[in-house]
Amino acid sequence: MSSKAKAAWTYTVGVSPYQVTAFEDKRSGHVTLRWYERVGPKQLRRVLRSTGFPVRGARGGIDRDAEARAIAAANQWHRELAGGTWSRAPKARTVGPSPLTIREGWARAKDPDKGKWNHDTTHRDDIQRAIDRACLVWGEDFTWDAVDRGALRQLWRRELARLRAQGHGGFRGAELQLDLVLAVGAWLRDEQLISPTAALRWKGMMDEFKKDAGEHTPRQPRYTVAEYRKLFVSAWQADERWGLLYDLAAEYRIGQVASARRRDLDRERGRLRIKGHGKKKGEVIFFTEAQAANVAYVLEQGYLAGLERAFSAGDISDYPLFPGGHFAADDEGRLVSRAEYATRAPVDRSAWRAWHREAERLAGIPHLPGRGPYGSRRGGVDAAKELQISREGLRAWGGWVDQQMPDRTYADQEAEYARDEASRIRAQARGAAVGPGASRLARPTESPPSEGHELPEVSRDTTETPNGAPTEVSAPFNEGSQLSHSQEDSDDEP
Repeated sequence: MSSKAKAAWTYTVGVSPYQVTAFEDKRSGHVTLRWYERVGPKQLRRVLRSTGFPVRGARGGIDRDAEARAIAAANQWHRELAGGTWSRAPKARTVGPSPLTIREGWARAKDPDKGKWNHDTTHRDDIQRAIDRACLVWGEDFTWDAVDRGALRQLWRRELARLRAQGHGGFRGAELQLDLVLAVGAWLRDEQLISPTAALRWKGMMDEFKKDAGEHTPRQPRYTVAEYRKLFVSAWQADERWGLLYDLAAEYRIGQVASARRRDLDRERGRLRIKGHGKKKGEVIFFTEAQAANVAYVLEQGYLAGLERAFSAGDISDYPLFPGGHFAADDEGRLVSRAEYATRAPVDRSAWRAWHREAERLAGIPHLPGRGPYGSRRGGVDAAKELQISREGLRAWGGWVDQQMPDRTYADQEAEYARDEASRIRAQARGAAVGPGASRLARPTESPPSEGHELPEVSRDTTETPNGAPTEVSAPFNEGSQLSHSQEDSDDEP
């Protein structure tokens, strides 16, 4: 069986006598640059210069990163020829700006006035740690212009070794390390602070990376439906802010919901608009009756009451729904907000992770590394699918975007009914309504699941301690009484 040979890759820029052609060398496989220099009135001499790298990947296809490097090299030589700056004679070294080292480039990227990462966030902290590790591998004097494929291989292999020595698989950690470092390199290239061929995308090297790292099988630990329901009770005990945040965001992305502000909340219609960020799309959460009651409680009597009064009086124009930092407390230990809290940043990731771990302890749920709040999202999906949620409803349930939607014309109409369905199913999956506001509801909002898909019975007023003994669990701020969790006592006043 014969196969047709692949056409050689070429790229040409400029016109004679400054024309430069980049082409694949059949012998070495590397990209070679070719141009002609004048050596006499009617005589030209061909000049060849190898770039030292191939344009094709391991599977024989054109590698986009390598192609970009080859094109940039050809364009650079064309500019030097056309500008008269190229000569075979040795050039006198001119004094100019030195290439940026890794740390110098990172300092530019986080500059308060001109940098991209000028705010102190957890993401910037992650990049800082990645830069520190890169400097340990490459050295403090290593420059961004020297970040080539060999340097990237060295970095991921050192990172894999470090993570495996700690008992981890290493795949995701090493992948994230390179992504964070090269995100800084991409910004420096866009700002024309480093060479256009430095620190290019590394995804074309993924086959090589997988040979070193092995195939990645992501761990997806999740809560059972019973554990998923218990956490809605214990979250209020861990911290009132976590109680509301978990109540609204257990099925969504916690970080996005945590940044919500008062003007994103439509109290009358019972909705919260979640803004998108980067690849994470926005969503609108339709509240269940219990969620709406808990929001009303927090705004009127809970930790947001002081901010809400200032907002209603026009003293402040907006405020974060989940302010970070230390809160004042009244004589009974309840969190009290003040108008000046409106300028605070939202609660950060480290705080709500600590609250979630405390909620696990209070609910008697063992902590598993890698599960965290995301395990609730997975557990919620299990409960929703057991209740036979539709494809559209499940997409709205967690705020996912289906890129394969066949008819985008009906996207808004479809999202409207899907969100209504997600709100209804959420109430069923969670079971009895809990929370300081929900405890005042006359009746639970759940309806019985479809026949043949009944969820396991889970008592919301008990949880198991580590030694297996059941103990009563009640939401905060309900003094002298126990939350109503069953159909039989749901008519009683709290």
